[in-house]
Amino acid sequence: MTCAHDIFGKRAASWRNCVGEADHVQARLLVDADGDLVRPWVTWFIDIATKVITGTAVTPGVPSRTSVKSG
Repeated sequence: MTCAHDIFGKRAASWRNCVGEADHVQARLLVDADGDLVRPWVTWFIDIATKVITGTAVTPGVPSRTSVKSG
C-alpha cells in the first residue's frame, strides 16, 4: 500500500501503543546545517488508539530510517 492510498488513523487498534503511524513534512524555513542552508524535514509518530503524538524527529535531509532513528 502506498502513502497516496493510505487513510490516516483507520488502522484497527485495540489498546494504547498497539499500532502507530508516522508521517513527515518539509518545513517552510531555512536553517543552517553545517554551513549549508537547508529546509529541514519534520517527522512525527502517532499512537492510533489515542491519536497522541508519541515522538518527533527533525532531519536536515530527506527522512530515512537511519536519520529518523538518530534524530
